[in-house]
Amino acid sequence: GGMGLAAGGVGWQYGRRDRASTELLVRFLPRHYGNEFRLTFTLKESFAPWSIRCCPWLAVEPLTCGAYVTTITGEEFWGSREPKRYPKHYYNFASRLRLNVFLGQQVSFYTRNDVLRQVSAYYELSTNEIYLLSRATNSYLRPRDYLRLSFGIRMQICKPIDR
Repeated sequence: GGMGLAAGGVGWQYGRRDRASTELLVRFLPRHYGNEFRLTFTLKESFAPWSIRCCPWLAVEPLTCGAYVTTITGEEFWGSREPKRYPKHYYNFASRLRLNVFLGQQVSFYTRNDVLRQVSAYYELSTNEIYLLSRATNSYLRPRDYLRLSFGIRMQICKPIDR
């Protein structure tokens, strides 16, 4: 999904019925999937417009959406200035930073445990600004060229703050 293989981080829920969330994540990409081991850092904002509580221990969020910014480690990725090996203005974007958008769904299981409060399984279909620009200018691209599918499990390990 453009964020790495596994992640750890912190997050918080807020808004009406805690339907919005912000997460700060550190993810890793093993050497097997690239030239070398990489870390990615992500700031993610999510929103679930509605949640369907099926029973006391199960809820379904039929739509989740949001955006996230990701940066990756490695000397071959650059920020505001491209490396001198390229002609000036060859690339008009930073390779170290990506802005992504996503749509998905989530199923949440609630526990009675004070430590592990909730486990959620989710999927997200995402893309970033470079992929969208490529798709807009190259009609031959197929969805698999500009969309990424992510699967994950999210665990809430703290008791929510009573309001």
